[in-house]
Amino acid sequence: MKKFVGLIFILLLLAGCNVGRGAGYNQADDTILCNPDTKHAFHVRRGPGDTSFVQRVPSGDKVCV
Repeated sequence: MKKFVGLIFILLLLAGCNVGRGAGYNQADDTILCNPDTKHAFHVRRGPGDTSFVQRVPSGDKVCV
C-alpha cells in the first residue's frame, strides 16, 4: 500500500511540473532574440516548470543586423 501511495504522489508531482505552459510565459521559447543595441543574438530554450534559459549565440548575430 505504501508503494501505491508513493507512486500516486510521484505522478501528481510530475503532473504539476508542466502547469502554466499555456499561460503565455513560454512565448519566447525556442526562438532567437536580438539585442538592438549590441546586435547580439540569443537563443531562448525551455527549462523545467515556467523557466527559460537564455544563451548567447554568436553565429546568429548575422540575423540581428
